[in-house]
Amino acid sequence: MSNTNFLTAVRGGSLERPHTANRPREAGVTLRLIRAEELSEVGALARRAYEDDYPGQPAEYLAEIEAVDVRAKTSQVWVAVDDVTGELCGTVTLPEPGRVLSDVARPGECDVRLLAVAHSARGRGIGGLLMRHAIDTARERGASRLVLNTTDEMTGAYTLYERMGFVRLNDREQQLTRSNGSMFTLLAYSYEF
Repeated sequence: MSNTNFLTAVRGGSLERPHTANRPREAGVTLRLIRAEELSEVGALARRAYEDDYPGQPAEYLAEIEAVDVRAKTSQVWVAVDDVTGELCGTVTLPEPGRVLSDVARPGECDVRLLAVAHSARGRGIGGLLMRHAIDTARERGASRLVLNTTDEMTGAYTLYERMGFVRLNDREQQLTRSNGSMFTLLAYSYEF
């Protein structure tokens, strides 16, 4: 099944996104929507990135990260693909227009989830490229801001967000306890337009 047919089939509609169909090539990669044949590979890439960078994540969270096939049915899963090798370098998930992915988003806002970059592609600016794509998409959709959650344990992630100009939304943060009894802070960040 072609990418267009796959996306149309799982979303139940036409695929018309002229402003996001293919982003310009930057950092030696092209950003595009995931293809059906890439679902499991992107799921494994994301899981490895989270597992390796943030050890001790609960099995249910890792399973959610890896479930790209489920996310692609209701969301836009974007991938960064190396222009020379064709390697999948990273991924990020955005909601379909008019929808949200999580409780952190309020009316008029857009949210983003599950940014992951393959270890082999680190240091090339791919995480920033994927996040700039999320910012551009939210702005193009007329959102007042782009919001996201991360945790106090994910220092690499929130360092990137802060470097890009995201600011903390302290009133949307929560202290949570995992099933194993460990506690963490669910941080909230915003990029204002």
